[in-house]
Amino acid sequence: MLVLMATYNGEQWLDAQIDSVIQQTGVRVSILISDDGSKDATVDMILERCKRDDRIAHLPFGWKGGSAAANFFRILTSLDPSADYDYVALADQDDVWAPDKLSSCIAFGASHPASGNVGLISAATLAFWPDGAEQVLVQSRRVCQYDYLFEGAGQGCTFVLTWACAINVVAAIKEIPLALRKNVHYHDWLIYAFCRRLGYGWAHVPRPLMRYRQHANNDTGAKGSWTAISHRLSKMLNGWYGAQVNAIALCINHVAPLTDGERRLLRMNPKGELAPGWLNGLLRVPTLLSDGRRSTKERVLVAAFSLFGVLVRKAS
Repeated sequence: MLVLMATYNGEQWLDAQIDSVIQQTGVRVSILISDDGSKDATVDMILERCKRDDRIAHLPFGWKGGSAAANFFRILTSLDPSADYDYVALADQDDVWAPDKLSSCIAFGASHPASGNVGLISAATLAFWPDGAEQVLVQSRRVCQYDYLFEGAGQGCTFVLTWACAINVVAAIKEIPLALRKNVHYHDWLIYAFCRRLGYGWAHVPRPLMRYRQHANNDTGAKGSWTAISHRLSKMLNGWYGAQVNAIALCINHVAPLTDGERRLLRMNPKGELAPGWLNGLLRVPTLLSDGRRSTKERVLVAAFSLFGVLVRKAS
């Protein structure tokens, strides 16, 4: 099992997270770390851990991508397809994994009804805050025909991919020009989209397998609070969410042309971008309600924004 860890100024939490990964039960673990130009003691900590444990390695330091997505794309595209691993997992620098996180994900994927085709497994998390508050975060496990165009598969820091799936996803990501890839804010959303488009199944473990640390520097963080809800609504209203849907669609289309069904739903204009306006929004509604996001309330919400013509403000 190869664990890919992205770091940036993580000196407060890095040791605890590395410990929880190295101490996984039922699997043999190696860690590959990519640092995004940390300015604190993170690099020194990584070097020290590498000296003490040959299961830990790192990519060359000094690289700067400027985002979690860029960092994960860097480490993913560094993978050697001929390496001898069965699975790949993604890890943030600031969480704490349950001892059986990896083995439980593997077992769950193998026992899933679509076990012969599952390439990606994610898991529920226990979000926790400095004040002691906790919240279990579980994804809707209903799979819709086009959900990958409108959402990811949960927290990417819980992802476990079969080696075959990971290598095929990486090959697809490598085909995307940097100018397109840089528009994708969520690497895990793009990973899920390619898993689905490449024919792989997805399984979600409903039991929390990770303590998901919440702090001021979270890239995304937990949903559910009024602040988070307000933030998400504003992203839909100002066109940011529509631009992300557009970015995912353009990346897919560059690797494998969008299907007729995808094009009808997205209402792509001749330039290959999501067409804005209330009429296009109205025409998207029926499929959004039936085959859009996995959660019923999320499907209704996105359909409502589309109906009123504000899901796509402008082409990105």
